[in-house]
Amino acid sequence: MTSSPRRGRPRKTETPADLAARARRAAAELLGEQGYTATRMVDVARRIGVTPAALYHHYASKEALLVALVEETLSGEYAELQALPISDAPTTLLRLLERQLQRGAARHTALREALRYLPPTAQAQVADFFIQHLYRFVHDTLQRGVQEGTLRSHHTEMAAWSFLSLVGGIGDLPPEVQGAPQATLELFLNGVAPR
Repeated sequence: MTSSPRRGRPRKTETPADLAARARRAAAELLGEQGYTATRMVDVARRIGVTPAALYHHYASKEALLVALVEETLSGEYAELQALPISDAPTTLLRLLERQLQRGAARHTALREALRYLPPTAQAQVADFFIQHLYRFVHDTLQRGVQEGTLRSHHTEMAAWSFLSLVGGIGDLPPEVQGAPQATLELFLNGVAPR
């Protein structure tokens, strides 16, 4: 028989960081299940078995919890990308598309939608983090591809933003497109114009 966590207090062996991490995971699940507006802090607290007061001790608001969740998600993706074996730029971009699909496009779509509800200062904080990490990684990969000769010379900044838009919106694509990351990448890299 399994016991549920006691209400109101963290587990005795749980650190504050562990409780905060559980809250972020629960928030991610709830965002995916019911969306940002329907998700309340009390729902997150209930999901992890603590009182709302205990949750508010870690996150002052739902917005603060969302910012932490987005930053954690972006940090995790960035760390995974940095751990990829060094390969040519097109292969690196393909791995990024594949990772997006493996991580669950629905979760990313839920996070992207939730960001619309953040106040401007929090949106700026998330955008800053995004630019410093994921945008810089894609930009540098595209630049490396031009230097290697695996990609044509192009407007790297525009190409990086376009690619990230594709990655961020892949959850909105029909399943047959989601199931073809190689074809999606080829379309991005080669366009539709005749050669």
